Amino acid sequence: MNAREFVVLEREISMLEWLKERMEEELSIDHRDYLRGYATLRGAMKAWIEELEKTIDQLKSLLNE
Repeated sequence: MNAREFVVLEREISMLEWLKERMEEELSIDHRDYLRGYATLRGAMKAWIEELEKTIDQLKSLLNE
């Protein structure tokens, strides 16, 4: 992996981690008063967070190679 690819991967990881944090913050807010289908949304967000964590871990392992 060359230096440019390394920098791009680092930025991608950072962006994915930021997105994961924002989604986790959103999950901590109680939206039941104004959002129908909230349970479905929460389930989808939790699944997406799990996928983000896997992707972040995979990208980090590429950096360590």
